[in-house]
Amino acid sequence: MRPWEDASGGKAVSCVEKKSCSAEWTWSGATGGFDVAAEYFDLQGGAAKFALSVNGKQVAARTADGTFPSKQPHGDNSVRYTVRGVELKAGDVLRVEGVPDGEDAATLDYLEATATGR
Repeated sequence: MRPWEDASGGKAVSCVEKKSCSAEWTWSGATGGFDVAAEYFDLQGGAAKFALSVNGKQVAARTADGTFPSKQPHGDNSVRYTVRGVELKAGDVLRVEGVPDGEDAATLDYLEATATGR
């Protein structure tokens, strides 16, 4: 059985030319407060940076500087970081920008939004 941490099925996004890169999604769900989780891969040999913004306003930033056993994206170096209480409405643009460092290509697996019920 494949671990749930490998959820992208090989379709993660990496910064390939050692330059920053980004991925965007337009929110089409309900209006309200959400916990937005980013699943990314923290690769050996660098400390990539990630930033989450909504409509161009940064709501969180994270440095992938853990110590994990692999230099390739895999369930063993999959990390989930959750930003709590993000207000979203239909049409909002969520953007994750990755900045690679060394051998860490700032690889993003997916975003997941869960209603907070608040």
